[in-house]
Amino acid sequence: MMKRKNGFTLIELLVVIAIIAILAGMLLPSLQSARERGKRVSCLGDFKQMGVACQLYSNDNNDYLLPAELPFADSTTGTSMRHLGLYAGDSQRYLAPYLGFFTGASYGTIIVTSGGTIYRTSFVCPSLQFKNVSINGYVITSQLRAKTNSGGKAVLLPSRTAKAGSLKYPSKLLHITEGEGGGTSLMVDWDTVHTADGNKACSKVSFRHNNSANLLYADSHVDSLSRSAFPCKEIQGSDAYYSSFWATGKAQEIKYHF
Repeated sequence: MMKRKNGFTLIELLVVIAIIAILAGMLLPSLQSARERGKRVSCLGDFKQMGVACQLYSNDNNDYLLPAELPFADSTTGTSMRHLGLYAGDSQRYLAPYLGFFTGASYGTIIVTSGGTIYRTSFVCPSLQFKNVSINGYVITSQLRAKTNSGGKAVLLPSRTAKAGSLKYPSKLLHITEGEGGGTSLMVDWDTVHTADGNKACSKVSFRHNNSANLLYADSHVDSLSRSAFPCKEIQGSDAYYSSFWATGKAQEIKYHF
Protein backbone atom coordinates (compact mmCIF):
# COMPACT_ATOMS: atom_id res chain seq x y z
CA MET A 1 0.00 0.00 0.00
CA MET A 2 1.32 3.42 -0.95
CA LYS A 3 1.47 6.02 1.78
CA ARG A 4 -0.17 9.38 1.10
CA LYS A 5 2.23 12.27 0.94
CA ASN A 6 1.83 15.11 3.41
CA GLY A 7 0.06 18.25 2.16
CA PHE A 8 -2.99 19.04 0.07
CA THR A 9 -3.73 18.07 -3.45
CA LEU A 10 -4.53 20.74 -5.99
CA ILE A 11 -8.22 19.89 -5.89
CA GLU A 12 -8.30 20.13 -2.09
CA LEU A 13 -6.62 23.56 -2.21
CA LEU A 14 -9.13 24.78 -4.79
CA VAL A 15 -12.01 23.58 -2.60
CA VAL A 16 -10.61 25.39 0.44
CA ILE A 17 -10.10 28.58 -1.57
CA ALA A 18 -13.66 28.34 -2.90
CA ILE A 19 -15.04 27.92 0.63
CA ILE A 20 -13.05 30.92 1.87
CA ALA A 21 -14.32 33.03 -1.04
CA ILE A 22 -17.92 32.05 -0.31
CA LEU A 23 -17.55 32.87 3.40
CA ALA A 24 -15.89 36.21 2.58
CA GLY A 25 -18.72 37.06 0.20
CA MET A 26 -21.25 36.29 2.94
CA LEU A 27 -19.42 38.28 5.63
CA LEU A 28 -18.35 41.33 3.60
CA PRO A 29 -21.79 43.02 3.44
CA SER A 30 -22.19 42.57 7.19
CA LEU A 31 -18.74 44.04 7.82
CA GLN A 32 -19.47 47.00 5.55
CA SER A 33 -22.79 47.59 7.26
CA ALA A 34 -21.15 47.44 10.70
CA ARG A 35 -18.44 49.87 9.55
CA GLU A 36 -21.09 52.30 8.31
CA ARG A 37 -23.00 52.03 11.59
CA GLY A 38 -19.81 53.04 13.36
CA LYS A 39 -19.44 56.05 11.08
CA ARG A 40 -23.07 57.01 11.71
CA VAL A 41 -22.52 56.92 15.46
CA SER A 42 -19.41 59.08 15.10
CA CYS A 43 -21.37 61.54 12.96
CA LEU A 44 -24.17 61.64 15.54
CA GLY A 45 -21.55 62.60 18.13
CA ASP A 46 -20.59 65.58 15.97
CA PHE A 47 -24.24 66.57 15.68
CA LYS A 48 -24.54 66.48 19.48
CA GLN A 49 -21.59 68.86 19.78
CA MET A 50 -23.18 71.17 17.22
CA GLY A 51 -26.40 70.97 19.21
CA VAL A 52 -24.64 72.15 22.35
CA ALA A 53 -23.07 75.00 20.36
CA CYS A 54 -26.50 75.96 18.97
CA GLN A 55 -27.87 76.11 22.52
CA LEU A 56 -25.00 78.36 23.56
CA TYR A 57 -25.67 80.56 20.54
CA SER A 58 -29.32 80.89 21.57
CA ASN A 59 -28.35 81.70 25.15
CA ASP A 60 -26.03 84.47 23.95
CA ASN A 61 -28.43 85.84 21.32
CA ASN A 62 -31.73 86.48 23.07
CA ASP A 63 -33.04 82.92 22.54
CA TYR A 64 -32.84 83.07 18.71
CA LEU A 65 -32.10 79.87 16.83
CA LEU A 66 -28.95 79.75 14.75
CA PRO A 67 -30.11 81.20 11.40
CA ALA A 68 -29.42 79.82 7.96
CA GLU A 69 -28.60 83.34 6.84
CA LEU A 70 -28.59 86.90 8.22
CA PRO A 71 -27.59 90.26 6.74
CA PHE A 72 -24.62 92.15 8.12
CA ALA A 73 -25.57 95.40 9.81
CA ASP A 74 -23.50 97.31 7.23
CA SER A 75 -24.32 95.04 4.27
CA THR A 76 -25.08 96.59 0.88
CA THR A 77 -25.58 93.54 -1.35
CA GLY A 78 -26.13 90.50 0.85
CA THR A 79 -24.14 88.14 -1.33
CA SER A 80 -21.28 87.38 1.07
CA MET A 81 -20.80 83.78 2.21
CA ARG A 82 -20.22 85.17 5.69
CA HIS A 83 -23.95 85.62 6.06
CA LEU A 84 -24.47 81.85 6.29
CA GLY A 85 -25.04 80.29 9.68
CA LEU A 86 -22.67 77.35 9.20
CA TYR A 87 -19.80 79.63 8.18
CA ALA A 88 -16.76 79.22 10.43
CA GLY A 89 -14.61 82.00 9.00
CA ASP A 90 -15.68 84.81 11.35
CA SER A 91 -14.49 84.23 14.90
CA GLN A 92 -17.16 86.53 16.37
CA ARG A 93 -20.26 85.19 14.61
CA TYR A 94 -22.53 82.17 14.62
CA LEU A 95 -20.94 78.99 16.00
CA ALA A 96 -17.28 79.99 15.70
CA PRO A 97 -17.03 81.26 19.31
CA TYR A 98 -18.04 77.77 20.50
CA LEU A 99 -16.67 75.37 17.86
CA GLY A 100 -13.59 77.18 16.58
CA PHE A 101 -12.51 79.30 13.63
CA PHE A 102 -11.59 78.13 10.10
CA THR A 103 -10.50 80.60 7.44
CA GLY A 104 -12.91 80.80 4.53
CA ALA A 105 -14.76 77.57 5.33
CA SER A 106 -17.85 76.08 6.92
CA TYR A 107 -18.18 73.28 9.45
CA GLY A 108 -18.15 69.77 8.03
CA THR A 109 -16.55 70.87 4.77
CA ILE A 110 -13.78 69.46 2.58
CA ILE A 111 -12.01 72.37 0.88
CA VAL A 112 -9.97 72.38 -2.32
CA THR A 113 -8.03 75.63 -2.63
CA SER A 114 -7.23 77.35 -5.92
CA GLY A 115 -3.72 75.93 -5.60
CA GLY A 116 -5.05 72.38 -5.28
CA THR A 117 -4.44 72.01 -1.53
CA ILE A 118 -7.04 69.86 0.23
CA TYR A 119 -8.02 70.36 3.86
CA ARG A 120 -10.89 69.52 6.14
CA THR A 121 -12.62 71.64 8.76
CA SER A 122 -13.82 70.12 12.02
CA PHE A 123 -16.90 67.90 12.16
CA VAL A 124 -16.45 66.38 8.70
CA CYS A 125 -18.70 63.32 8.50
CA PRO A 126 -16.58 60.16 8.13
CA SER A 127 -18.98 59.00 5.38
CA LEU A 128 -18.73 62.19 3.33
CA GLN A 129 -17.20 61.20 -0.01
CA PHE A 130 -14.55 63.50 -1.45
CA LYS A 131 -15.15 64.16 -5.16
CA ASN A 132 -12.08 66.30 -6.00
CA VAL A 133 -14.06 69.52 -5.47
CA SER A 134 -15.01 71.49 -2.36
CA ILE A 135 -18.07 70.00 -0.71
CA ASN A 136 -20.26 71.12 2.20
CA GLY A 137 -21.33 68.28 4.47
CA TYR A 138 -24.10 70.01 6.45
CA VAL A 139 -27.12 72.17 5.66
CA ILE A 140 -29.53 74.30 7.71
CA THR A 141 -33.24 74.49 7.00
CA SER A 142 -33.92 77.31 4.54
CA GLN A 143 -36.94 78.28 6.64
CA LEU A 144 -34.43 80.11 8.88
CA ARG A 145 -33.04 82.12 5.96
CA ALA A 146 -33.72 85.56 7.44
CA LYS A 147 -32.18 87.69 4.69
CA THR A 148 -33.36 89.05 1.39
CA ASN A 149 -32.11 91.71 -0.98
CA SER A 150 -34.14 94.86 -1.48
CA GLY A 151 -33.11 98.14 -3.05
CA GLY A 152 -29.55 96.95 -3.45
CA LYS A 153 -29.25 96.13 0.25
CA ALA A 154 -29.52 93.03 2.37
CA VAL A 155 -32.50 93.34 4.70
CA LEU A 156 -33.77 91.25 7.58
CA LEU A 157 -36.82 89.01 7.22
CA PRO A 158 -38.26 88.83 10.77
CA SER A 159 -40.71 86.11 9.73
CA ARG A 160 -37.73 83.84 9.06
CA THR A 161 -36.20 84.27 12.51
CA ALA A 162 -37.34 82.14 15.41
CA LYS A 163 -36.82 82.07 19.15
CA ALA A 164 -36.43 78.65 20.67
CA GLY A 165 -38.93 79.42 23.43
CA SER A 166 -41.61 80.54 20.97
CA LEU A 167 -41.69 77.31 18.93
CA LYS A 168 -44.74 75.09 19.36
CA TYR A 169 -42.96 71.91 18.31
CA PRO A 170 -39.19 72.39 18.74
CA SER A 171 -38.63 68.62 18.98
CA LYS A 172 -40.14 68.18 15.50
CA LEU A 173 -38.56 71.14 13.67
CA LEU A 174 -35.52 70.37 11.52
CA HIS A 175 -32.52 72.60 12.19
CA ILE A 176 -29.41 71.00 10.63
CA THR A 177 -28.95 67.86 8.58
CA GLU A 178 -26.52 66.27 6.12
CA GLY A 179 -26.01 67.67 2.62
CA GLU A 180 -23.55 67.46 -0.22
CA GLY A 181 -23.58 70.89 -1.81
CA GLY A 182 -20.77 73.02 -3.16
CA GLY A 183 -20.05 76.73 -3.01
CA THR A 184 -22.61 78.54 -0.86
CA SER A 185 -25.17 75.70 -0.90
CA LEU A 186 -25.46 75.49 2.88
CA MET A 187 -29.24 75.22 3.14
CA VAL A 188 -31.99 72.73 2.35
CA ASP A 189 -35.71 73.23 1.83
CA TRP A 190 -38.83 71.09 1.79
CA ASP A 191 -38.68 70.90 -2.01
CA THR A 192 -34.92 70.26 -2.40
CA VAL A 193 -34.56 67.15 -0.22
CA HIS A 194 -33.95 64.97 -3.29
CA THR A 195 -33.10 67.58 -5.92
CA ALA A 196 -30.71 70.47 -5.28
CA ASP A 197 -31.68 73.98 -6.42
CA GLY A 198 -28.76 76.29 -7.10
CA ASN A 199 -31.07 79.29 -7.57
CA LYS A 200 -32.13 78.91 -3.94
CA ALA A 201 -28.58 78.05 -2.78
CA CYS A 202 -30.09 74.82 -1.51
CA SER A 203 -28.45 71.41 -1.50
CA LYS A 204 -30.21 68.09 -1.44
CA VAL A 205 -30.05 65.88 1.65
CA SER A 206 -27.30 63.27 1.68
CA PHE A 207 -28.59 59.92 2.94
CA ARG A 208 -25.08 58.54 3.34
CA HIS A 209 -25.53 56.25 6.35
CA ASN A 210 -27.11 53.08 4.97
CA ASN A 211 -29.73 55.20 3.20
CA SER A 212 -30.41 57.43 6.20
CA ALA A 213 -29.32 60.91 7.29
CA ASN A 214 -28.49 62.31 10.71
CA LEU A 215 -30.15 65.52 11.83
CA LEU A 216 -30.35 68.05 14.61
CA TYR A 217 -33.74 69.33 15.74
CA ALA A 218 -34.54 72.80 17.06
CA ASP A 219 -34.56 71.54 20.66
CA SER A 220 -30.99 70.27 20.06
CA HIS A 221 -31.75 66.55 20.20
CA VAL A 222 -30.33 64.40 17.40
CA ASP A 223 -31.74 61.50 15.42
CA SER A 224 -31.52 59.65 12.09
CA LEU A 225 -34.20 59.48 9.41
CA SER A 226 -34.39 57.13 6.46
CA ARG A 227 -34.96 58.44 2.96
CA SER A 228 -38.60 57.32 3.02
CA ALA A 229 -39.29 58.91 6.43
CA PHE A 230 -37.86 62.35 5.59
CA PRO A 231 -40.77 64.81 5.03
CA CYS A 232 -40.47 66.40 1.60
CA LYS A 233 -42.25 67.47 -1.56
CA GLU A 234 -41.74 64.11 -3.26
CA ILE A 235 -43.59 62.21 -0.50
CA GLN A 236 -46.13 64.59 1.09
CA GLY A 237 -46.44 67.18 -1.68
CA SER A 238 -47.14 70.75 -0.53
CA ASP A 239 -48.30 69.40 2.84
CA ALA A 240 -44.62 69.05 3.77
CA TYR A 241 -44.25 72.85 3.60
CA TYR A 242 -46.90 73.23 6.30
CA SER A 243 -45.58 70.46 8.54
CA SER A 244 -43.96 70.88 11.95
CA PHE A 245 -40.78 69.42 10.43
CA TRP A 246 -40.30 72.51 8.22
CA ALA A 247 -42.60 75.25 9.51
CA THR A 248 -41.59 77.50 12.40
CA GLY A 249 -45.13 78.83 12.73
CA LYS A 250 -44.10 82.31 11.60
CA ALA A 251 -43.28 82.10 7.92
CA GLN A 252 -46.04 79.54 7.33
CA GLU A 253 -48.85 77.99 9.32
CA ILE A 254 -48.32 74.57 10.91
CA LYS A 255 -50.98 72.13 9.77
CA TYR A 256 -49.40 68.69 9.69
CA HIS A 257 -47.15 66.36 11.68
CA PHE A 258 -45.23 63.54 10.00
